[in-house]
Amino acid sequence: MDMRVKICGRHVEKDGILYLCFSGAYVEFEFTGKKASAVIKTDKADDPGLIGFVGVFVNGEYKDKLKLDKAEGVYSLFEAKEAQKVVIRLMRFSENNFGKVGIKEITADGEICPTSDKNFKMEFIGDSITCGYGVEAADENETFRTETENPAKAYAVLAAEELNADFQLVSWSGNGLLTQWIPPEADEPDVTVPLMPVIYKWQDFGGYEFEGYSEPQPHDFTSFVPDIVVVNLGTNDASYTRNKEKRVEAFGQAYAWFLRFIRSKRQKAKIVCCLGVMNTDLCDEVKRQVEIMNETDKDVFFIRQELIGNGEAYGADWHPGEKAQKRIAKQLVEFVRGIV
Repeated sequence: MDMRVKICGRHVEKDGILYLCFSGAYVEFEFTGKKASAVIKTDKADDPGLIGFVGVFVNGEYKDKLKLDKAEGVYSLFEAKEAQKVVIRLMRFSENNFGKVGIKEITADGEICPTSDKNFKMEFIGDSITCGYGVEAADENETFRTETENPAKAYAVLAAEELNADFQLVSWSGNGLLTQWIPPEADEPDVTVPLMPVIYKWQDFGGYEFEGYSEPQPHDFTSFVPDIVVVNLGTNDASYTRNKEKRVEAFGQAYAWFLRFIRSKRQKAKIVCCLGVMNTDLCDEVKRQVEIMNETDKDVFFIRQELIGNGEAYGADWHPGEKAQKRIAKQLVEFVRGIV
């Protein structure tokens, strides 16, 4: 692919294909013309629950969600009767370990130019809440489908857009720092499931085989240097810790280790830890670990989110719906404006 586009978010370029690795990763370009299209390859074209989706934005407005229903297909991004100057953004909606997104080509009937980078940069490390899991579902009785997942309607992208920031998400549903989500009837996690401290180190942990690699490639932490790092983890760990003292202590140790690792890679960033919109069990422990970090590092902060309520509708599987996502986005925006 001829890279005449802005690329935001973790990505891999291999054999002429641009792979968007995580939720919210996008390409953006401007041109003057009547039409533009993209050739996209994917891996779940025949799986209705896990099929890939991308979002199309024109001049900053969300216009369309494209279902990647072919292993490789041509998809229209823009069409008009008269030539006009437009900015097109193509964003990955399906998350890292589901419907993959590989862009082979972008064509338009006018010269394509990348849009400019922004001065402010944010990185978000999270779970399903950050991915926008089920945000478009009718209610909590729906279960997960990539069709109802939309990171552009989740707090991370909403906050970054409001703050006029470039952003990248490293998010994976069901994930945590000590354990992944486990059901109430289980007592121990599946230790073979990769957790965020592992996922964060690699460029595309869930997609490297689709990209043609035999093993995951290390992430270059100098490729995107954020001013703010937001960590929203702990919701899934609470399904295991269950307010048991030793488990909570182990979670706290895992959280502290991860904060130190982030700081080793993001030496100048302010780190904002948030938790609570789905479960508040580990909020006090996260706050405690932040306070311990503050003994030597004053640029680490904690935001306690309020639980979904006050008439806020749920998304799939009791996840935040659009109203709750907007609320925690607003809370984050106001907090960040107060520390930068």
